[in-house]
Amino acid sequence: PESRLVTFNVAPVPGIISVNGVPMGPDPVPQARRELEFTQDANNQWTKYTITAQRPGFQPAQTIITFTDPQPDYTLTMQPMRKDLTITTNPPGASVAIDGENVGVSPVTDQQRSFAYDIDANQYLPRKIRVTKPGYDPVETTISWDDGKTDYHIALKPKTKTVRITTDPAGAIVTIDGKDLQPGDDGLPSATLAYVPTDAKGTLPVINATVSKKTSETEWYPATLAIPWDDGKANYSVTLKEVKTRPVPLLSVVLILAGPLALL
Repeated sequence: PESRLVTFNVAPVPGIISVNGVPMGPDPVPQARRELEFTQDANNQWTKYTITAQRPGFQPAQTIITFTDPQPDYTLTMQPMRKDLTITTNPPGASVAIDGENVGVSPVTDQQRSFAYDIDANQYLPRKIRVTKPGYDPVETTISWDDGKTDYHIALKPKTKTVRITTDPAGAIVTIDGKDLQPGDDGLPSATLAYVPTDAKGTLPVINATVSKKTSETEWYPATLAIPWDDGKANYSVTLKEVKTRPVPLLSVVLILAGPLALL
């Protein structure tokens, strides 16, 4: 049989080289040489060998060689692992960027995204996902190869703040959406409010609170306190106007019977 000395080069990092599925050695190498025998079959077709280079974190590279190849040197280039990504958000319609590259509006599919592998750290390099939508704070997270996971869901949280309301007079009842606010550690009515955008432009709502107070002796006119987002402002105050008038009974009804019934 004919023989030929062939050289295999592996890129971009060393890999384990196999000939027809049989490894040439136990360790990854950047290059290997071997003398291979070639014969012809009854149809004058030369023997072929399947050469494979592989290592964790990369797609295997493969080539088929035969005696009539013009050059005895072969390069096997292992590509990074790739997967199709499907990214959904709650609410939908958010802009999605991967490592600063805008890939569309959720739900979005990003096909054949590569994931590089750090052979020194023995791990995949993460990719950063940034999700933005008007009216919501941006969300940043990282993903990796994750055993080939393809579906990712990211929840956008509405803007929230905890408000404290000072009333004059003190001790007034503050109500939002029919619920009385409970006093915080400082004794002031407090609540954590969520501002869910009202439209696609990200317009934030204005939350209204009702403030009232009444005792057995004194009463104040109820007041409405508007609480917009105000860049996260927390402290608000409201002054109630006292009711100065009092109901006084000035008339009374006396029943006087007249006619025949009056004589009975």
